[in-house]
Amino acid sequence: MSLKGKVALVTGSTSGIGLGIARELARAGADIMLNGFGDGAAIGAERAGLAGEFGVRVAYSDADLSKTEQIVEMVTRTQRSLARSTSWSTTLASSLPPPTAWSPASRKWPMSRPSTGW
Repeated sequence: MSLKGKVALVTGSTSGIGLGIARELARAGADIMLNGFGDGAAIGAERAGLAGEFGVRVAYSDADLSKTEQIVEMVTRTQRSLARSTSWSTTLASSLPPPTAWSPASRKWPMSRPSTGW
């Protein structure tokens, strides 16, 4: 399946399983927003490696997912820097709306949390 023209925001993707998921999504053609913590030089090398190997755009956010404001900034930055449309693919929740549907005043997403537990 081709994901060309799609964007994947992959949390925890600076190493381990998250990075493996990001690599496979890039292999399928998705542009990638990496997220996580780690050494800046190593993350920069991963970004360049993914972009060079798979011919996709790769950005990085060090957003702390325990801080709502940082999540909002990461999603907004992903949309502005990588999105070509409002089609979204994320490992966080595949049903998230594009960032423009989120209301900063209410600080609530326009849907309920999945009941499968996080």
